Amino acid sequence: MFSSSDLLLLETKWQLSFFRDNFPSSNVKWFPNNRLSVPTKNQSKTAKKFFFAGHMRKEKGVDIIIEATKDLSEKCEVYFMGEVVDDFLIDKINEYPHMHFLGELSHSDLLSKIETFDVLLFPSYYSQEGYPGILVESLFFGKPVIVSKFRALPELVSNNGYIIEPKSSQELKTRVLELISDEKLFQGMSDAAYVYASKFDAKFWCKEMIKEIELVRNKE
Repeated sequence: MFSSSDLLLLETKWQLSFFRDNFPSSNVKWFPNNRLSVPTKNQSKTAKKFFFAGHMRKEKGVDIIIEATKDLSEKCEVYFMGEVVDDFLIDKINEYPHMHFLGELSHSDLLSKIETFDVLLFPSYYSQEGYPGILVESLFFGKPVIVSKFRALPELVSNNGYIIEPKSSQELKTRVLELISDEKLFQGMSDAAYVYASKFDAKFWCKEMIKEIELVRNKE
């Protein structure tokens, strides 16, 4: 089926490599998750407000975030947003006064919240992870990101954040503390995130899709 398709658009470079190795005759192209750019860059000078957005399930790394930041009440606030899958996570969050569950937000409300936060925490080890939209959106707001070394997540990080070992709450805690204590480091990653976001500009990728479709049509 794949080899007979005229064009196959794949979200991650991890997927692209797999298909090129296993279906070498197929016409595959990288077409990442993308978003419209926003005319706003991170205005924060220090890292104080950390956040997660996505399904509230253990495999998304929510448990890792709780464990990593549970002793940091004097140093930061941690916010969680998303549809609840594992109820016990909300109970755990409610045990700590510096952790806040904001519920499942509309997309516009979510974007408004992202703008007020400082760093995205996304230590997911979810088996179906691709390019989460929240990571792309966070980059456009100039938010540094901390992700796990799992599936395609590292593809979204260069000098705009950290890549940690999966399920390592201690490493996550270390990286969080580094961003809290080093304003220059935080600002550098914030600037890099805003620049890196240009790779995922929806206007550019819409034009690229049109080009690819035209190429396929012209071959018929």
